Amino acid sequence: MNSMAAGWRLAVDGRVLTDRYHGVGRINFELLQRVADHPDLHIVLFMHREQDTGRFDVDELIQHPNVEVRHIRSALTSPFQLLEWPVLLRACRADITLFPYHLGSALFGGGRRYSMLHDCIFETDPTFAPDRRTLILYRQLTRRVVARNWILTPSHASADDIARYYRHAAHKIAVVPWGVSRLSESDAGSSIALPDRYFLQVGARRPHKNVEFLVRVLNTLSEDEHLVLVGGRDHRFTDQVAAVAGELGIMSRVHHYESVDEATLQAMYSRAQAYLYPSRIEGFGLPLLEAMAAAVPIVASDISVFREVAGDAVQFAALDDVAAWTKAIRALDDPDVRAAYVERGLELARGATWQRSADRLLAALTDDTDA
Repeated sequence: MNSMAAGWRLAVDGRVLTDRYHGVGRINFELLQRVADHPDLHIVLFMHREQDTGRFDVDELIQHPNVEVRHIRSALTSPFQLLEWPVLLRACRADITLFPYHLGSALFGGGRRYSMLHDCIFETDPTFAPDRRTLILYRQLTRRVVARNWILTPSHASADDIARYYRHAAHKIAVVPWGVSRLSESDAGSSIALPDRYFLQVGARRPHKNVEFLVRVLNTLSEDEHLVLVGGRDHRFTDQVAAVAGELGIMSRVHHYESVDEATLQAMYSRAQAYLYPSRIEGFGLPLLEAMAAAVPIVASDISVFREVAGDAVQFAALDDVAAWTKAIRALDDPDVRAAYVERGLELARGATWQRSADRLLAALTDDTDA
């Protein structure tokens, strides 16, 4: 680590530490807990005064001697933050500023600014955006953030996408893969009565997640097998899951939970027959690691980012091919096949620690290349 790490101030946008930003919040809470232990680092964490931190123990984080809390008035996607950030960052004397969600980034001030751009979902397929106005505003702001800030992203697949869509960012993209902290031996309890045999999918209900496809796959499976979905519906989009389940007459076999506590989610993972991940595109795919750490086999879309993250620890199936997915799921009924995937997944999850991610983050933030 270079000389910049000798007593430096890191400003961090902590507005993602809420239940609304489920994945981004979890990622950055885990990273901040570990980065805060760096002896030469002082973190200035910006939050709303009445921010609901929900399932994150932010109180413990802000009691760390290296963490100081300051407040920002603007909402995470408010245009007024572009005026507020430079004043706040100048006042806190930040050497480096980290924005966990790139749409909340400053374009001026804060020393060197790093923005996390997790994926290029809207760029890859504009129909994944809720409407044309949102798409235009998103692309315009993202283009400005990429032009003015250093970019962090969780996978090489995502980095390649960013470089393709935003060519002026190619020289300042750093890959920081995410981690996982929960391991399979946990016997967490569930506050929900779960079916005896079910497949699990976790994530916000958005078009690129392709969740309705799983309902069609479920229709080919045994009548005693169910599908458990965890994640909020995005009301900007029409949710096709209920329509497809109704059309096929299997509504009673599809169970949806908007949100659950951490213990219940862990129990859902550990008791599932398999984790199913049919996404068309992702920036990383954190549930891959969560399922592996819970000793649950996985069937996932055969897309490049999942190949990068999961290697040979996942059973892959072609996008939108019901027969291929059914075959992959039924292959896991063989105890030897199932055990092999579980063991590969556990081995991969053991190495994918949040401390590894935090070390990679610190290395990226303190890299003077192209400074």
